[in-house]
This record gives sequence, structure tokens and C-alpha cells, in this order.
Amino acid sequence: MLQRPHPGRVPMIRLLLRLRRAARQARALPSKELLLAEISRQGASDGRIVRADPLPAIVVAVLATIVAAWRHQAGEDGQALAALLVALLAGALPVAAFAARRRFIDTVLTQSAMLDRGLAAVDCDGPRLWRDWRAVFPDFERGDEGQTIDRLVEGEWSDESGLAHKIACYRFSWVEVRQSSSTDADGKQREDTQRTTQHRHGVVVSLAPPLTLAVSEVRKPKMPVPWSTASIEFGERWRVGAASEMQAARLLTPSVVQTFVETGRHFRALDLHFAGDQGCISFSDDDLLGRADARRRTDRLDELRWRVRSTATMPKLDALTTLLRALCDAAAGLQARPEPAPPIPNRKAFP
Repeated sequence: MLQRPHPGRVPMIRLLLRLRRAARQARALPSKELLLAEISRQGASDGRIVRADPLPAIVVAVLATIVAAWRHQAGEDGQALAALLVALLAGALPVAAFAARRRFIDTVLTQSAMLDRGLAAVDCDGPRLWRDWRAVFPDFERGDEGQTIDRLVEGEWSDESGLAHKIACYRFSWVEVRQSSSTDADGKQREDTQRTTQHRHGVVVSLAPPLTLAVSEVRKPKMPVPWSTASIEFGERWRVGAASEMQAARLLTPSVVQTFVETGRHFRALDLHFAGDQGCISFSDDDLLGRADARRRTDRLDELRWRVRSTATMPKLDALTTLLRALCDAAAGLQARPEPAPPIPNRKAFP
């Protein structure tokens, strides 16, 4: 039995609930075929993602505003306030429906790009994972309370030799508590507590061969030896620490420094800390998994299907992967090479 296509417009509240549910489902779909099927289910007969008719909500908002003004003049402020709340609710519905449609489209496109790279969102114990990472990486030593990893996307990346390594893209959240005191008109001291939620983003990766290196523009690296390079642009932005001067000189070759400079143009407040076979790269940006064409907005079904089928680029994730490959390639040169086996003696050399 063929599914009848949706009409061009549906009731506002029903559309809002349906698109929110569709966005949650699209975030967990494991293949592009299922994403394409979900797009088709939300398509309208006019070749676009189904929309709502805003006219009823606008009429209700206008009438409620008129009633609120009339009851306010009559002295019935309680009824006027109720009518004003109805007007605000009706006026907000078209905006919420538009945002839900846009969120659904962005979710489908982001999930498509993640599938291209084998990335998948996973559930985790946020506070426990934060405690494990804090024991290794100093960038997680932030906040006064509420520290947690509230978003985690896992996958793999490959080095120059094609060897696969694990990668975990995260969002780190914490709460900063500030105490302040003020004096009121009666001379009494009042203590105020202000709590602000902060976020930071990044990736935790597995490495081979292991590295011991820190490069940061937000803190002084906790490493035994500070290091500086001949690059002025690099030195003005980052501070470097390593296990030894020889290791820093061998790792931060001119090509690696240039890769750092090019990668840093994509991020703000970049901080890198490599300790053994694990590394953490953190930053203040929130669009690591953003597509290169994310700003090109559309709700046409044919273009959405084409963008889902095509392989999307993720500029920031690609830049980080390029940097990791350059560092791993430089670290491979630090590994001790096995000594060649002694030659087999020639019997003719003996009497």
C-alpha cells in the first residue's frame, strides 16, 4: 500500500511535535537509506519538508491582543493578562515550528556526514568519564561543581600508514560559582551566589607511537621542558612543553609547525596535551562536526536527498586529522629502529 504524501501544510502543534520526534529518531539512524526514508516521510506534496499554516496562529494572536487591550481599559487586568499570554503563545508557535523544521534538516545532514566517517553518538556516564580524563589531561581541571561529559561521539581516524585509531569527540560542561556581597538601603550585608554553566569541546584520541607533548594558548603546559620555535606566528599564539629538548626539536619540525599554524586558524583557545598513547585536543568552538555546506540552508526534498547521498566535508575535523597525522609521522622518527641482524659468515673465509 503506497503512503499518501503529506499535504503542503499541517496544523501547527502537530507539526511541531512530529518534527521534534523525527529529529530525535534521525540522530540515531545507522544508514543513509534510513535517512532518505525519514526525509520522504516528512516531505510534502509541493516537494519541500512539510510546513504549518501560520495564519490561524496569527489570527488568534491578533484577536487575543485586542481582547487584552479592551479588558485592560475596562479595568480587568487579570483577564487582560490571560489574553496577553494567549497572544504570546500563539505568536510563538510559528517561530517554534520553523525552528523544529530547521533542526530536523540540520540533524539529518549532520548525521549523514557522521555516517561518512563512521562516527556515532553514544551514551556515557558523564561524571565518571570526566574523572577518568581529568586524571590524565589538565584541561579537564575546570569548574567548581557539576563537571560532566554531556555529549560523546565516537569513531576512528587513520594515520599515514593506514593504521586505525580511536577518536572520541566530546562536550565538557561545568559550573562556575561566584560569591558576591552587597549592602542594601538599611545597611545590611547580602550574600549572593551566581552560578554560570560553561562548555568546552574537543577530542580524545589514541596514538601510536606514544607522544609526550603539550601545546597550548590557554595555559602554561605542565611539562618538564619549555620550548620555543623559530616561527613568529606560532610563538605569538602558543606555548610549548615537552619531555626533553631533543624530543621537542625532533617533533616540531618546520612542516609540523606550519600544520599547527594552519590548523589553529580553524579554532579558538586551542589546547593540546599528549601523554603516552592518549592525547586530548580541546577548544572553545562548538562546530567540530559541522559540514562545509552547513550555511547553505534549504528545505527542498531533491536537494536534501542529493546532499545526504554525497560525501560531505567537515573542515575542522579534517584539519585536526591532518595535524594528528603530521604529529604521528614525526613521532615515528623518534622510535628506536631494530638493529639489523649480523651477516651470515661465508665458509670460504675460513681455512
